[in-house]
Amino acid sequence: MPKISYPDRLRKLKVPTSTYRRARGDMIETYKLLSRKYDDQASLQLKSKMSSLPSDYKTRGNSGKLEVRRCKYDLRKYLFSNRITNMWNSLPDSVVMADTVNQF
Repeated sequence: MPKISYPDRLRKLKVPTSTYRRARGDMIETYKLLSRKYDDQASLQLKSKMSSLPSDYKTRGNSGKLEVRRCKYDLRKYLFSNRITNMWNSLPDSVVMADTVNQF
């Protein structure tokens, strides 16, 4: 298989790209943290770094939107809490309010 290109290898092995796997993993971890599937201490630490928008804030998307924080330096832009906000905010409400990880 070393002579086959990367996209062809992925298709042949029926494996998603690493970018997709990272995004999917990030969304699952965010769901677990925000729905308190982990211990409360970890959930509270994440919530302090990613503030939710007020519940009366009217926009499209889900009811669990996160505030997008502006970054002065590129280093902070790629941290987990900043990397996931746009993707999380684009999810529909039915996905964000799922009861279990499998439903999510």
